[in-house]
Amino acid sequence: GLPSASYSVFSSGAILTQEVGRDLYGATLNKDIILYFSSRGGEVRKPDVCSPGACTSTVPNWENWDRFWGTSMAAPYSAGVMSLLLSAASKEYPGIKIPSQLLYKIVRESATHMEDYNHLDQGHGYINAVSALNLLRKYIDQGEVKKFETYNVLSTTPNFPNGRASNLYLRNGLFLQKEDTYSFKITRNNFQKTDKFYRAYRLECDSDWLLPIQKKTYIRNDQPTYVSVKFDLDKMKEPGLYTARITGFRDDKNNFPEFEMLAVVVMPYRVCSEGDRSLTWESKAVEQGLVDRYFIELPAGQTGMKIDLSAVKKKYARARFRLVDPDGKDVDLSPQINTVDAKREIENTYYDLKPGVYELIVEGHYLAKDTSHYNLSVQFYGINRLDNTTIDSENNKIEIVNLFNKVDDYAMKGSLLGYEINHQATIQGSEKFRMPFVLRKGESLKEFKLEFSKEDYNKFTDLAFMIYDSEGYVIEKSALSYRTGSLKLYNISSEDSTEYIFEIVPGFAHESSLADFTLTEKTHFRSNYDLDVVHNRKSIITLYPSLPKTVELYYEIPNEYLPTDSQPIGKIFFESTSTKEIEYELPIQFKF
Repeated sequence: GLPSASYSVFSSGAILTQEVGRDLYGATLNKDIILYFSSRGGEVRKPDVCSPGACTSTVPNWENWDRFWGTSMAAPYSAGVMSLLLSAASKEYPGIKIPSQLLYKIVRESATHMEDYNHLDQGHGYINAVSALNLLRKYIDQGEVKKFETYNVLSTTPNFPNGRASNLYLRNGLFLQKEDTYSFKITRNNFQKTDKFYRAYRLECDSDWLLPIQKKTYIRNDQPTYVSVKFDLDKMKEPGLYTARITGFRDDKNNFPEFEMLAVVVMPYRVCSEGDRSLTWESKAVEQGLVDRYFIELPAGQTGMKIDLSAVKKKYARARFRLVDPDGKDVDLSPQINTVDAKREIENTYYDLKPGVYELIVEGHYLAKDTSHYNLSVQFYGINRLDNTTIDSENNKIEIVNLFNKVDDYAMKGSLLGYEINHQATIQGSEKFRMPFVLRKGESLKEFKLEFSKEDYNKFTDLAFMIYDSEGYVIEKSALSYRTGSLKLYNISSEDSTEYIFEIVPGFAHESSLADFTLTEKTHFRSNYDLDVVHNRKSIITLYPSLPKTVELYYEIPNEYLPTDSQPIGKIFFESTSTKEIEYELPIQFKF
């Protein structure tokens, strides 16, 4: 899984400061920003803090470029602050031993809160070495080294495999009722290794929409405690991301913060069941390096989502959008709109998205010269297939239906694209998975899609996959950031056939682990093979709401190599006769 999500690991988000952005990149930022690639939290309380994540001074001499950024730069900065704190403690308090978890706690609690960012973006805030040193002295003087305890916190997270995680995380809060209650379970980890323990805690919440029912709670010996919360839905009417932190302070004169509970509720936009199933935001603005978030619940029956981002007329803009799926995985990152280069509009359509709440993020580019002014729209389409028929010479019909309340005419056309092969395999320990393959002259592209279950993916710390040529050189490579990933190889050879090897290199947290996976090998033909798609002998079809229609497909078997275990594939394209836009691409499987 993600090492930074571990309780015992300190994680750092990456900041681009105004000064570094100006001097290294020519950016004119209004403030320090959290870089766009810096991972945000959700189900887990990460990052811990944010640290500077761009510089030139630490780039090694063997690199060809001296301007780098990343959380891999922010993490050493945080480690350096911790080293300074330990060095100071050893000089001011000779012989003292500072537990790592207490050190982490000090760095978190002394961080400076950043405006325009929530708990998931920044954790506890911008790392602050001076404040951390002062807090370290305070805790040592109060004897907290000997009283310090750690805790395990669990709450409801429906999208996790077991439904539990360290945060209360509801990806879709539209179902919530005023009487609903949720709870946090807090368990002492017995850091001080004592069987006799009793401590009282005063609870404080930093947001008014989350209502802790208890004012205080208690832990005795190894018994857990539970904190129940309710929601003030009157304060959650606007769509958006709601985050709140409840802190449990020791109920004594020192008022020591012992543990924290983070609650996250997403209230998404929901399209109306009537009309054209669209959402529109006009004349919006986003500063350089900042983001606007739009959470959108996909309507039932949708099979396509078109996103359009454009510059406001006569206004400056340099921005792009990012689409994130319900599991937090990037679906796409768009090109930029940039009015300086006359690129005023971008749009893309995404098909067969899985149900759930998606996050659409508009990013003001960090090199933008001013605030970006934009319009954003989302349009949904509802053409659905009603059968799972594999097309062959005797069964060439499919049934489709329009599930939305809209009548439209479509021009239908199709294409036979290539073939795919599904491989089921297991990888274990330090063993590599290797699979030879061939790209033939009539094939333009080979794509490999790798998929693990959530449970098996969490067994890895790293997983790399790559393609070697016949001489053993790596020509394409990637790594898994999520449980799925893909790698493409375009055929630039003029030979009749060229041999390659696809390889997976696992990095299990425990060497004895094993994981099952699905590897889909998809091959695209170089030539175009058209399909005739008709309804009542016509390529134009009128789709009325909820009225099924039958479509027939006519084709010739291509003169291409097809492995015996392969599945020929193609697509039907539905182009609206009114807008001339393709509203749906329907995947088709064939049997020759």
